[in-house]
Amino acid sequence: MMKKLSYGLFLLLILILVFIFLSQEKQSTSIDLVQSKAPELTKTIDALAEQGRIPKIKKEDVISEIAKNDEQYGIFACIPDFLAWDGERLDNSINEFLNSTSTISNETTQLIYSVFSSVNSSEERIERLNSAIESGAQHPIIALNFIKYCSDTDSELCNEEAIENAIQLDYHNGAIWLQSAIYFSKYNNEAKVIESLQKLLQANFFNERYGEQIVFYAEALEAELGLSFNLGALGGLGHSASQPVTFRYLTQWCKAKSKDVLVSDICISASNDIRLRAKTAMTKMLGNSIQYEIFSSRGDKESMENSERQMFNNYPKGLSKDIELMLFLDPQLAYQYFTMLDLIGEDSTQSMIMKDSETLYTNFDSCSAVKAMSEFFL
Repeated sequence: MMKKLSYGLFLLLILILVFIFLSQEKQSTSIDLVQSKAPELTKTIDALAEQGRIPKIKKEDVISEIAKNDEQYGIFACIPDFLAWDGERLDNSINEFLNSTSTISNETTQLIYSVFSSVNSSEERIERLNSAIESGAQHPIIALNFIKYCSDTDSELCNEEAIENAIQLDYHNGAIWLQSAIYFSKYNNEAKVIESLQKLLQANFFNERYGEQIVFYAEALEAELGLSFNLGALGGLGHSASQPVTFRYLTQWCKAKSKDVLVSDICISASNDIRLRAKTAMTKMLGNSIQYEIFSSRGDKESMENSERQMFNNYPKGLSKDIELMLFLDPQLAYQYFTMLDLIGEDSTQSMIMKDSETLYTNFDSCSAVKAMSEFFL
C-alpha cells in the first residue's frame, strides 16, 4: 500500500507541474521564499529523487517554476503536511511502532498490534487476535477480525467455544452474527448457521466497523509518528482491503440448501436484511449473491433477474475521482468520511462528502483547479 501511496505522491507532483504551466503568469518570487513557505514539498522532492522516482526532474527546476508562477502558493493550501513522507524509512517506522505495541497492555494498543501489525499468515494473525482476547481485550473490532480470520484458516485456536466467546464482545451487532454464520457454514454446521442467521435478523444494528477500524489506524499513526490523518487513513484502507474475504462459504452453503424450503427461506430473509442494513457495498453484494444462487438452483428466472438487477445496483463503484482527491488533500474530510461510513453507509457518505467538498472549496480558486484537474492523475 505504501508503494502505491509513493506512486500517488509522484502523480501529485506531476499535477502540481501541470497546474503551474496552465496557471496565469504571476509576479516572480524568490526560490528561498518558496522553500520556506513549502518545506514539505522540498522534503518530498528530495525523497523522490533519492528513490530514483524523478530522475529527469531537478528540484531546483521545480522550485524555480513555482517561484515564477505561484506567488501566493494557493495550491499548497490544498496540500497537508503528509508530503513530508519519506518512503522506506516511514514504512520501517510504522512497522516498528505497530510491533512495539505488543508490549503495552491497554486495549487500544492491543487492538493496533493484533489487527494491524505485519504478519506472514492468517494463522499468525489469529494467534495475535486470540492473545488479545485472552488477555481481556473487549474491543468488537478484535472479535470481528478473529472470526473472519478463523474462516480463512483451520487454526486449532478456532473452535465453537472460541467463536462464541468472540461473539459476546459485539453480541447486538448483526455483522458479527454474519461472520459467525460464515464460519459455521464452512464446516457445514447447520444448527449453528441457522442460529447465527436468526440472531442476525434479531440484532439491534448492523455495523461492519469498517470506517472505525481505519480511523483507529490513522489516529494511532498520527499520534505516535506525526503522520497526517489522510495518509494513515489511506494506509488503513489498504490494510482493510487486504483482509480475507470469506463470504463464499455462506453463499455456497445456502445454495446447497436451496431445495430445503425452510432453510433457504431463512437464507433469503437474512440476505434481505444484509442488503438493507449493511454499510459497505461489498457486504450488500453478499446478500444479492445468496439470493441469486438460491433462485438459480430453484430455476426461478424472474426472481433471478430481479436479484441480478439489485446486484448490479449494489456493485461496489469505488470512490469518485473528486472524492478520492479531497480525501487525499483534506484531513477533516477524510476523518468525516470514515467516521460517517459506519453510521449512514458507503453510498450516502460519498454523496455527503461530495457536497461538503464542493461547499468548502467553492471560494478557493487553486483548490478548485486541483479538484477539476483530478482526471489527470486519478
